[in-house]
Amino acid sequence: MKIKKVEIQAFKSYLKKEDGTFDFTLPSSGLPSNFISLYAPNGFGKTSFFDAVDYAITGKIGRFSRDVTLRRQCEAEAGNLKEKGRRQYLLRNKSAGASDSNQQAEPLTKVMVLASNSTFESDYHLPNKGRCDYNFPPEVEERKEAGHWEIDLIVSGQGKGTAALLTLTERKTPQGNHPKAQGQDPEGGCPRHQRH
Repeated sequence: MKIKKVEIQAFKSYLKKEDGTFDFTLPSSGLPSNFISLYAPNGFGKTSFFDAVDYAITGKIGRFSRDVTLRRQCEAEAGNLKEKGRRQYLLRNKSAGASDSNQQAEPLTKVMVLASNSTFESDYHLPNKGRCDYNFPPEVEERKEAGHWEIDLIVSGQGKGTAALLTLTERKTPQGNHPKAQGQDPEGGCPRHQRH
């Protein structure tokens, strides 16, 4: 399956659909690209993009299924809001506005993923008052399933003194691999990685 287009609206860091529309087709043929790379500084929506695609295709967010700390934090915040009778929004963009009614205010929270062979759309529902808009699966606490990896890249400095560290951590064990980036490739693009 190749992704042709993604439209994200009022989901996490994306408020407007025009700012959350990604077209991955080649202009010359309209076919989906063979390789896509999203590159941006921290805080520009890379994680929100992947969460949106995951949510539209699977109906859940895989990294939330593995993050016990995030689940506990959301449950605590939802508990505080329950006393005030308000809803807690983990998925809905905070600037999209909240409503005391049982219908979403505009803009609606939705994600659409157009792939080469299917179209996937999110099934977002407002939470009940005092609840979170994401239900964490019970396997979050168990960590029984191996093979889920958490990846992070840390880059420091600019120019010739740039150093990078890529961390790969298996969430169940938690065994890790921490390759150190060794310089740039000959084209000046991504750093080459070397295992320790």
